[in-house]
Amino acid sequence: MKQKKIPLSLQIFLALGLGIAVGMAFTGNPTFAVSYIKPFGTIFLNLLKFVVVPIVFFSILSGIISMSDIRKVGSIGVKTLVYYTCTTAGAIVLAMFLANLFKGFFTVIDPTGVTFEPGETASFMDTLVDIFPSNIIAPIWGCCILVIINIGDAVKSLEKLLSVCGGITTRVAAACAG
Repeated sequence: MKQKKIPLSLQIFLALGLGIAVGMAFTGNPTFAVSYIKPFGTIFLNLLKFVVVPIVFFSILSGIISMSDIRKVGSIGVKTLVYYTCTTAGAIVLAMFLANLFKGFFTVIDPTGVTFEPGETASFMDTLVDIFPSNIIAPIWGCCILVIINIGDAVKSLEKLLSVCGGITTRVAAACAG
């Protein structure tokens, strides 16, 4: 007899609810959560970056290379920037609304005695220099999307290789997703 599979969207929401419940259960004992639960979150985020960065890299490169008219790249870039700005603003508004709606359900941590010392920020010129890496692997390794996009603009002659690599990373991601 064939078992009915739980849809991925339901699995995601169940895991989200379980994560919220576990987080609320360990509110009183943060040392256990930091010592034993946080490493799994860090591992998850590292694996997510491990899969997402190559997909973004090869998708951007394949898209840019497949365009015959370079003027279309700028037009699509502006549309993409407007789209992401609007969706980010919408996500922020939704998050602020939900945070204000549910703020009574969460405990307030007293920040008395907590100090924060910000690290050094990079100057504009350092940021500009960092956009152009000395080798192609460093920005991919460091998950620097801005540099990956710059590399995508610089590489125009590797269309077949990039299409194959993009297909492989998408298949690997699909196989990992289940």
